[in-house]
Amino acid sequence: MDARKLTRKLASERDFVFVKRQLPPELAERIAGMKLPGLHLQNEYRRYYPSGETTAHMLGFTGIDDTGQEGIELAFNTDLTGQAGSRRVIKDRRGNIIEDVESVKPPREGKDVALALDDKIQYLAYSALKKR
Repeated sequence: MDARKLTRKLASERDFVFVKRQLPPELAERIAGMKLPGLHLQNEYRRYYPSGETTAHMLGFTGIDDTGQEGIELAFNTDLTGQAGSRRVIKDRRGNIIEDVESVKPPREGKDVALALDDKIQYLAYSALKKR
């Protein structure tokens, strides 16, 4: 990473900045091993398409915030996403939770979507479209 670009990021007024996202696991492990003060790692997951690019466009993808951008991911985003819950708590003056008073709204898990795709038909359609 360019040293000037990194310096500008770290000199910002924000409390938190991403230095780099979507690192290969081996590189992330090497960086974690350095135990640099103030540097923390956060796991992020990458999409794997078992049939490769023949079905990728149909399944679609999500953005970094896991919101559907294209395909099935976009069409069923509301069902797949779920909803966060909320609870009422009592905190001390430092913001530490002392007591969990009540659950105002329980969280709702996202739903599963089952698809029935014929790999052979999908491959033939994909190949024909790619030739155009």
